[in-house]
Amino acid sequence: MLEAKLNKEQKLYDDYRKFMQEYIDLGHMERVGTFSLAEPQELPYYFLPHHAVVRPESRQSLNDQLLVGPTLQPRLIDNLLSFRTYKVVVTSDVAKMFRQIDVRKEDRRFQQILWRTSPDEDIDVYQLTTVTYGTACAPFLATRALLQTCTDEAEHFPLAAIFGKNSVYMDDVLFGAETVEEALEMQRQLTGMLGKAGFELQKWCSAANYWPAYQRTNWSRNFDIHSIAFSEGPPTKRKVLSDISKFFDPCGLAAPVVMTDKIYMQDLWRGKNKWDVALKEDLAKLWIEYRDELSEMKTIRISRCVLPLRRTVFVELIGFSDASQKGYGANFSLN
Repeated sequence: MLEAKLNKEQKLYDDYRKFMQEYIDLGHMERVGTFSLAEPQELPYYFLPHHAVVRPESRQSLNDQLLVGPTLQPRLIDNLLSFRTYKVVVTSDVAKMFRQIDVRKEDRRFQQILWRTSPDEDIDVYQLTTVTYGTACAPFLATRALLQTCTDEAEHFPLAAIFGKNSVYMDDVLFGAETVEEALEMQRQLTGMLGKAGFELQKWCSAANYWPAYQRTNWSRNFDIHSIAFSEGPPTKRKVLSDISKFFDPCGLAAPVVMTDKIYMQDLWRGKNKWDVALKEDLAKLWIEYRDELSEMKTIRISRCVLPLRRTVFVELIGFSDASQKGYGANFSLN
């Protein structure tokens, strides 16, 4: 049981109490009664698991009954490519985004949890009053609320309404401008517009020299290969696949390098290598050499801004593609 585990770890128990109390203090959870198996609720209900799982007799999870909803926001790669076209860029995120959106009172019975701050107390039943992280429809509901805010407030915050629809990925906000002054105006509008719906922007970050007292950073950087923790011990097919999955490159900037390990993985499948059996010496040597050579990528520097003069009259886009029996690729450059 969760309570038994928390009783053994006092600090974890204290932190857990603080977290649950915050939910109550912010009105994101409300007490509806004392738990009793002898007095079941008349209407259908569901207890959300928080570590311990408590389910009705149906044995179905809440997510089995929820619709995911359509994708409403642009793709991540679209946001990132757009982010690279501005001279001045700013990032932020929405604080506790899901928990700023109320759930209808008649639906809150499907977001019930059991909780008490001490084993000496009765077990209380609480209902979560806001959209809950982990439910299948939560991303859609959060995005839909954001887009509705952009529509409702477009007359008062015209710039923010446009960027709010096209420059937000879940709770992350990425926007840009040609000057610091324009970026500051965008910040003012976004803060005002989202504030109308209870969305608070936090963790502001920019590379601009004259940006106010927020964190400053430089998004033009080298490939961060050292952050990848490769598997230890003799290589196996499972370890190789695990290492390949650690490459996060949504813009495809490292595609020529990553393609090599994908071809290597195909060779392992064709060789019918077993998942947890050490690879043969020649295959293991190839993989270790490849991993060692990845350190050379740290010398490659990628500039964030690819269009320093966004209002340029003429921009030339040059594309090239090629293919072989093992793969194909394409490259585009701006002039």
